[in-house]
Amino acid sequence: SMGLLTHQGPPEWHPAPPELKEAAAAAAACCRDQGVDLSKLALQFAVKNPSISTTLVGMCSSSVVRANVTAVLQALGAEAADASSVRQEAKALQEVERILAPVKELTWASGRPENQ
Repeated sequence: SMGLLTHQGPPEWHPAPPELKEAAAAAAACCRDQGVDLSKLALQFAVKNPSISTTLVGMCSSSVVRANVTAVLQALGAEAADASSVRQEAKALQEVERILAPVKELTWASGRPENQ
């Protein structure tokens, strides 16, 4: 997602279409309002989804690495998670999926034009 599914949002130069950026910003606001980390939701969604065979995650600090490892372990059931947080995150995920549904199939060109 190159920053789309984070609270800080993507860099200014991000190539996603405007409607995708707007939906991602709305998802981030929804999570922020509920006290949920959108990046964690996105990572756990990808790890638990059997249709996604590979997930690449950019991390900028050791604290983010630790948080992501914990999120993955929790998603896979290898580490316990607070029941209240799990319920709150499940509720937020439903709302995020609703927000992103209209743009779910949108993407952007990447790489050399002749390889598109």
